[in-house]
Amino acid sequence: MVNPAVNVALIAAAAKKETAAKALKAQLSDAGATSAARAIPLAPASDTERSMLTYALSRGTIREAGGGRYWLDKDRQAELRARARTVALVMTAGLLSALASLVAILASR
Repeated sequence: MVNPAVNVALIAAAAKKETAAKALKAQLSDAGATSAARAIPLAPASDTERSMLTYALSRGTIREAGGGRYWLDKDRQAELRARARTVALVMTAGLLSALASLVAILASR
């Protein structure tokens, strides 16, 4: 069994990362930096924000325009959301199929 304090720490760390990611995206969105031509300089305020910027760059949701300027790629964000929805639907369908099979097996006894 996992120590509840460990769970609390993991949840707090995840929340901190989520907050940092939202702050970066809000900065870009509020400034209208949604294309390379409208890119703005970003100065991450913390190590967590720096880490989340690196992560967003690797996923392509934030793009670098050069010279320390960045922009928010809303098309890439929409693409990743659509992919996540598809994965969730496939997993749900698989789970429901397995559950239906289990019910059929139990009902045939």
